[in-house]
Amino acid sequence: MIFLRNSYINKIKKYLPNKNAIILVGARQVWKSSLIKSLIQEKIIDNEVLLNWDDFILEEFSAKEFLEFLEFKYDIKNKKYLIIDEAQKIKNIGIIIKYLVDKNKESDLGLKIIISWSWGLEIFRWITDSLVGRYNLIKVKPFSFIEFLEFNNINISNIDIFNINPLVKSEINKYFEIYIKYWWYPEVIKAKTETDKKIAFKSIYDDYLYKDIWFLLKEDENIYFIKFLKLFVTKIWSLLKSEQIIEELWIKKKLYKKFIQIVESSFLFDFLPPFSSNIWNEIKKSNKWYINDVGFLNYLLWIGQISKEFKWKIIENYIYNELCFIKEDFEEIKFWQNKNGTEVDFLLIDNFEKKILPIEVKSWKNDILPKSLLSFISKYKANITDAIITSDSVNKKREIEKVNYVFIDYRLISSYFIKMKKNY
Repeated sequence: MIFLRNSYINKIKKYLPNKNAIILVGARQVWKSSLIKSLIQEKIIDNEVLLNWDDFILEEFSAKEFLEFLEFKYDIKNKKYLIIDEAQKIKNIGIIIKYLVDKNKESDLGLKIIISWSWGLEIFRWITDSLVGRYNLIKVKPFSFIEFLEFNNINISNIDIFNINPLVKSEINKYFEIYIKYWWYPEVIKAKTETDKKIAFKSIYDDYLYKDIWFLLKEDENIYFIKFLKLFVTKIWSLLKSEQIIEELWIKKKLYKKFIQIVESSFLFDFLPPFSSNIWNEIKKSNKWYINDVGFLNYLLWIGQISKEFKWKIIENYIYNELCFIKEDFEEIKFWQNKNGTEVDFLLIDNFEKKILPIEVKSWKNDILPKSLLSFISKYKANITDAIITSDSVNKKREIEKVNYVFIDYRLISSYFIKMKKNY
């Protein structure tokens, strides 16, 4: 049986009735292929044709030739779904998808197209630009902590966060330590010894480095790329200063830009834009970066040897991953910082309701309100009704001047959001 990622299955089901293509995009090994198989297993889609890039041995072919091939081999006119896994490896795939979607709208072809995409951001941008109005995009992320627990047959979506059983809390903490160290990969979690876990862990990321990346680099660039990655991940949680990295690595700006393009193209890293209402002293242009796979970060910084200096930055990165998992289509995530360095880690912005939910990541074991959070709220109070402060163990609420301050154990943040949305 395939583990069901219901949050993504529900998104796909929402888009199925229309005639646009559905594109599942994300890093390697985030279960995009398993997600497709689960749609078939659960009979959400049927009468389908499932293709992989290995099915095509020709270097290039036209969209018309592609459709003729499907009609010849699969009787595609009598099928409901066309699924293409790892579509980025097929040349001129954008033209092909556009042709098929337009055929759907012009005739009675009635073919729903679902594709997965794992690599090549620049090519992907070109394809999606050419498909404006013809596709629905779903970004597939690694497992959230709640999914990781569900994978281990533990459900915390209905627990009372503000009155949690100490035995339950202890069990959750135990699983979180496994999750934050080894991330979510089943082959790693199932390994019985620490040595076996490290071997499985290394194998996953060696595939990324030596299969996906190496062919993009010249021989003398490989060693600099590894050094770049190790330096890059120590700086991603703050405003990235490219000049500093270039100087520390002794590389040219052109090579630095190439490395940035590679890490973004792999969908392993996301950049987080700043929020500003054009107040003169707010950061407006500089981005922060976060890694989608904390396991890879652990791998780069020597597994099991993460220093205390990075512990809470890793927790901050984990919170970012959880927010990506729970946010709705009309919401976006940003950060806020002024030029004096006062900062709020995350803002969950509801573009429909024009509301801002500020979220501060703290390691505190008490319910003290951060000064930076209060500073932000004083500026944007008209758009704020709630604020969240994560902690190491505190779960409680306080109301001050019509703002609800919620203190949440960082391990339970997704559980809180899921329960909150159920109550609306």
